[in-house]
Amino acid sequence: MPSPCGRRCLLVACVAYGLFANHWARDSLGALEVPLESDAPYSLSARRYNALTSLYFLPNIGVPILAGVLAHRFGAAATYAAFFAIAAAGNGLVGASVAAGGGGGADADTDADAEVREISELVAEIEGRIEELVGHVGGV
Repeated sequence: MPSPCGRRCLLVACVAYGLFANHWARDSLGALEVPLESDAPYSLSARRYNALTSLYFLPNIGVPILAGVLAHRFGAAATYAAFFAIAAAGNGLVGASVAAGGGGGADADTDADAEVREISELVAEIEGRIEELVGHVGGV
């Protein structure tokens, strides 16, 4: 059993790693802006890229509320540990997928192109609905 100081140091290291991983995962999306806007088959406009980024961060609206409810019910430490475990498992699955060859090949490119088209259509639909709402608000 580690000493109390050792446990504290381990806890600090885990929290620091979690914060670093969170920051890196969030900000790595910014590194994709130029390739997504300039390279075929994506060639997203700046507006579509911004809409995609907004969709990417959409869960940040509800997850803090959920985390607060869970922390109130089960305690902050247990909630943080559970969220950290879920995030670690997700990162592990992505890494295992890439290691198993899930990140390449001609079929993967075709699937990725289809997914990009679906996302672009979804973003266009959301943009249209937002413009409708803005029009309704402006006409009130």
